[in-house]
Amino acid sequence: SKIIHEKLGKLEGIKLNYDLIEVDDLSQVDFDKYDGLNVTIPYKEEVTKYVTNNISICNTINENKKGFNTDVEGFVFMLKYNGIKVNIDDKIVVLGSGAMAKMIQGIYPHNEVKIVSRKNGGYNNENDINGKILINASPIGMGDSYNECLISESTICKFKYVVDLNYNPGINKLLYLA
Repeated sequence: SKIIHEKLGKLEGIKLNYDLIEVDDLSQVDFDKYDGLNVTIPYKEEVTKYVTNNISICNTINENKKGFNTDVEGFVFMLKYNGIKVNIDDKIVVLGSGAMAKMIQGIYPHNEVKIVSRKNGGYNNENDINGKILINASPIGMGDSYNECLISESTICKFKYVVDLNYNPGINKLLYLA
C-alpha cells in the first residue's frame, strides 16, 4: 500500500507520507493527527464509531473524518474487468462473514448470497456450498496462510467463477485449485 499510494500521490502532485499504523485497539489511534487513513481487517466495521457520517463499513477516512467504503467500487470494477457479470438469479457464495461479506450482500440484495464461515459451521457441510460465483472474503490464503484453503478442490470446481479478495500473494492455494 505504501508504494502504491505514494506513487499515486506523486502522479497527482500530492506530497504524502503513507505509513502503516499497527494497533491492538482503535482507541489507540489519534484520528486528529492524520489527514486521512485507510482501514483494513479487522477494523472496517468498528472504525465507523470514529467517523462523522453514518456508514456501516469503512475503509477510508478523509481529513474531515468522513468515512468511505471504496471497496465497493473496487470490487465491482474487478468483476467487470474480469468479465464476470452477476445476474439477479446467480447464487453467490462468500467464504467469511466479516465486513467484505456484508458489503457483497449489500451490493447484491436481490441475489441469493450464502455466507459460509466458521461462525455458522458452514465449512463442515460442503454439499451445501454451490453456486455460480465463489468469493473468498476471509483472511485465509493471505500472507503466511497462502497454502491453506477453506474448502476442497471438488467444491471449488462447482463454481463458474472463483474470486479471492486477498491480494498477497497473487496466487494462493484457492486460486491455484480453481
